[in-house]
Amino acid sequence: MSEQEKARQLLARLHRSFSKTSTILTLLVVSKQLTRVVWIGLLAYILATVIGSDHDLMPWSAITLWLFVTLLSYLISIWEVRWSSVLRYKMRSATNNAVINYWQANAGQQIDFSESNLLIEPVAAMESYFLKYLPQRYVSVVIPLAVISVVFYLDWIAGLFLLFSAPLIPLFMALVGMGAEKLNQKHFQTLRRVSSIFIDRVRNITTLRLFNRSDWAEQEIHRASERYRMINMRTLKVAFLSSAVLEFFTAVAIAAVAIYVGFALLGFHSIGPASEMTWFSGLLLLMLAPEFFQPIREFANYYHDRAKALGAAADLITRVDFEPSTTAGERENFVVHAIRVEKLELGYNGENLALSPISFDVNKGGCVVITGPTGVGKSTLLKTIAGLQPERAGNVRIEPETFEQAAINYLPQMPAVIQGSLRENFKLAAPNCTDEEIIFCLQQAGLGSLFNELPNGLETYLGPDGFGLSGGELKRLAVARALISSSNVVVWDEPTASLDRHHAAQVINLIQQLKQQGYVMIIASHDADVLAVCDKEIAICGTALESVNV
Repeated sequence: MSEQEKARQLLARLHRSFSKTSTILTLLVVSKQLTRVVWIGLLAYILATVIGSDHDLMPWSAITLWLFVTLLSYLISIWEVRWSSVLRYKMRSATNNAVINYWQANAGQQIDFSESNLLIEPVAAMESYFLKYLPQRYVSVVIPLAVISVVFYLDWIAGLFLLFSAPLIPLFMALVGMGAEKLNQKHFQTLRRVSSIFIDRVRNITTLRLFNRSDWAEQEIHRASERYRMINMRTLKVAFLSSAVLEFFTAVAIAAVAIYVGFALLGFHSIGPASEMTWFSGLLLLMLAPEFFQPIREFANYYHDRAKALGAAADLITRVDFEPSTTAGERENFVVHAIRVEKLELGYNGENLALSPISFDVNKGGCVVITGPTGVGKSTLLKTIAGLQPERAGNVRIEPETFEQAAINYLPQMPAVIQGSLRENFKLAAPNCTDEEIIFCLQQAGLGSLFNELPNGLETYLGPDGFGLSGGELKRLAVARALISSSNVVVWDEPTASLDRHHAAQVINLIQQLKQQGYVMIIASHDADVLAVCDKEIAICGTALESVNV
């Protein structure tokens, strides 16, 4: 299947997730345009009555109805804006959740710098597709049909002018749009490379300055930006070319109708129904001619939004797995009964670690501690068990076997805390968790008193510019996030490292509580106090393994 086909399927899948909202928005947009056609008809009648010779009396009933239609159109516009906001929120939520779930599933892997723009550029490009292009598809069919029906009823010759010119617009729009899709896809690929280069150079700015390579980095960023500018200009060139073609054919058709109506009203010709043309029919024909082309012209403009959306979707689909899968916020609770590590061989970069194949079991409510010298491979073993790093041989079996390694909570030595609110940090583990669940897990992790001291509760900002946490509090916050997830498996790397005696005792007490609650725990540690609360020790000594019941 081609990338374009996958991109179309992605847009269709996203659309299905908020199809009801999209249908309501489409109905509002079509209704507003139909109301405009009625508004124009009433205005033509009023003008023909006031300044023409068709009637002698002031049409107060028509004026009242015209004002009512004006108010109705205004109200529909307000509803359209509100439903557009709802659709925008749902579209961004659906896309962002898929990207965040992908990041969560690959948390242990090296994420490319270019993925920093996944939540910005592609989402903004697809937004116009759902908000403008999709509703306009229906408007560009319904409104021209309504207008051409009225025009043929009034004057079939004017209707033929519009009818013969209409097919030329979609034809040229399709020809130009074929190239626009490829250009927009190239646009997003270039933007990704520019973002990658810029972020990489900023992260390594100290090294570049030490080796006096700042000028080289600046020139490289300039060259990448210049390539991005050129792609942008090509995209704009295509957009302006298509607009010029559309405006030309639209102007010719409207001019033909205007000449025909003008000469008919002046009495210069009486071809067909021209001899029976009145002020009202003439004005209405002139005012409806632009309205026949306006939806098609707007659709042509929004067709570029479709090209941009396909380019963005094609770029996303190559880096994010949007296939329906069980996510942290949707799945039922995992109750793992045991983990079996069978003849596991570790390694990275194509090389095996100098370890014998590793085998051990840990059951529900049990705790295994991995010990050994620094650098022997304890952290690598934990990451491999958690599914964050591929094994060289052997396997990690989770019972029941329906569960995968995604059901494992991995707690590194330095837990990751994003710069955001306390609630946002918990949403990383469970996007759909409630405030009550967060508070309960904080209390379970021994952070109840800390929560009561927070200035803004769950809205308290964590990070360098916000509320600071000690090392022990960070580790317990990581445990609280594990508690709110749907798994009862915890793989913990050095839980008491860099903690004073008081905070280390709190963490050890927490380990005992997790065991009592039926958690399956695998810990790497040098701490004798941690060893004392575990059931089994796997000692890694050089190339040998030793299993000891504690």
